[in-house]
This record gives sequence, C-alpha cells and structure tokens, in this order.
Amino acid sequence: MEASGNDDRSSQKMKRHRSVSESKQGVKRAHHELVKYTPEEVHTKFSEFIRRVDNHRLSDVCRGSTWESNLWLTWLVEKEGVQDVCLPRTFLTPNLEEVESADSVQSVLHMNQVRDIATVSLTFREVGRDVEVTHVNTVNLAHALRACTQPVAVLFLDLEAEQVTAPGHRGALIFNFEERTYERFEPNSGWFWPGVNRYLDSSAFRTRAGLSEDWTYIPPYHACPSAGPQAVAGRPRNCPQGGYCVLVSTMYIHLRMLMPLNDPEDIVRELLGLEPRRLLNVIRRYATWIHSRTSNESFTFTNDELSRHQVKSLWNQLSELVLPHSETFVAPWNRV
Repeated sequence: MEASGNDDRSSQKMKRHRSVSESKQGVKRAHHELVKYTPEEVHTKFSEFIRRVDNHRLSDVCRGSTWESNLWLTWLVEKEGVQDVCLPRTFLTPNLEEVESADSVQSVLHMNQVRDIATVSLTFREVGRDVEVTHVNTVNLAHALRACTQPVAVLFLDLEAEQVTAPGHRGALIFNFEERTYERFEPNSGWFWPGVNRYLDSSAFRTRAGLSEDWTYIPPYHACPSAGPQAVAGRPRNCPQGGYCVLVSTMYIHLRMLMPLNDPEDIVRELLGLEPRRLLNVIRRYATWIHSRTSNESFTFTNDELSRHQVKSLWNQLSELVLPHSETFVAPWNRV
C-alpha cells in the first residue's frame, strides 16, 4: 500500500492541475490538467515529432520565411489542435499614409496581424560584437499578453538592425503565466547578443509587456550554455550566407507547444542530441513541411476577420500607444 501511495504522489508531481481562477493580472485562464513530461517521455514525443518531419523531402531553401512561419503557428493551433498555448495578437505601427478609409484600416490591421501574429519585434544597433536594443516595434504587447487565456504564450522574437546592411535575426519568447516566467530561446548560442538579455530583463521591458517585477526572466544560456542548434547544424554548401534562425526557432516553438510545461533545456537537449548532419537534414525537411502546409491549405484565421467594432477597438489601442499627443490624424470613421 505504501508503494502505491508513493507512486500516486510521484505521479502527482508530474502533473500540474490548472483551475479557472483570477490571476494577479485579472485574467481567467483555461482549466486544463497539464503535464510536465519525464525525460523519457520527452524523448518519446521528440522521436514521434522527428518521424513526422522525416516524411518530407529535403528543402533547398537557405532561409526560412517569417511569413510562412507565422502562418504555420496558426495552422498548429487551428488545424493540428495544439492546446494550452496562446498566440498573442500582436501588431506593429501601421503606415498612417495607407489609412484612407475604414475599409483600409481594417485591411491594414488585418494584414499586419497575419504577418506579425505572435511576434515581439525589437530594433537594435551594433555595439562592438554586442547589440543594444533601441526601440520596441510591437506596440500592443501588454494588451496582447493580457488577452491570453491559456497558461503559456509563445511568440517569435524578431531583431531588426538600425543599419540596413546588418542582418536581422529571429528567436523565440515563451511566457508562462502560472510560473510567472518568460524565457528567450536563441538558436545560435546561449551567449549570443547578451545586450538583448539586458533589455529583456529590464524594468522597461516588463513595463512594456505589462509584467510585474516578480516575473523572472530566463536567459538562453540556462538551456544552451554553448553552441545552439543553428550553430551545430551549420548550413548546406549552396547556402554560404544562409541562416536557419527562422526555421530553428519555429521548430523549437512547435516542440514547446507540444510540451509547454517542460523546461527549455529538455527540448534543446533533444535537438543537440542529433548528429550535426542529421540535425541539418531535420531542419531542411521541416522547412518543406511548413511550406507544403502554408502554400496548399486554406487558413481560416479564427476571429481574424475583424468586425467594424473590433477595428475601432484595435485602432483605439494604437492611438493610446502610438499617437498619445497627435492632433493631426483623425480616424476615418470620425472624419467629416
């Protein structure tokens, strides 16, 4: 009987029961029994994932498409039935010159959300071999996170250079509302661009994201103290300047969506457990999987067909965040 009791308690340690309740942020979160998988279970789920990837041919692309990757996350939630994760409805500042009518506002906001769904975009400038974050391009991050009703939110982290000649980069951010943590995944190395860590761990970012000071930032070197999956895999010979940051970050988010409560090192360990050439081929096959779905399937984008009321609501958010002192621009529905 005692052994059975120990087994029950051990089993309970691997499951975290989530009930519907008001969090400190006043958001009702979904009622689910989420599982933190054991290392053996993580390996089994990872192996199942790899078998699905292996059903696709090797891709010749040198860079992943951010557009297709954003569509892909929507596919996983809407078509694959991935649960317990939220894709925050983020958007960038629209070009006001394009906004001529209520219909064009709807078009701009709709296309912007499809393009930048679940994305935190930062602008940086190079400082020696490091970077300094100079601007946050995602204007409604706090609103978007506050609207999430699932225990975990997954987002891309896009880094855009001030200098046109410098390359951009894509990683990932994972927010755990139950544990009150947020983590950065960096596909190159845990120590890549520490200036990004300094900004993400600052009060300025927590304020922008609507997080209280008791939230804990988890930098990428906790999961990957040395070379990351992108650096280990390398690139094909026909891609001398190619980078797979988009594909590796998308694959990492996909795996985290399958195991949202597991620690980041559980996923990174499995990826780095593959032989480098095998890892490269997995990334290339994963690119084909994404492209085959996003180019051939019809996406419904649940709730993305914005009503007039929703358009006004989103525009009011933009007005509060981007145009607080502007007296020159009038929304189309208020024009005489």
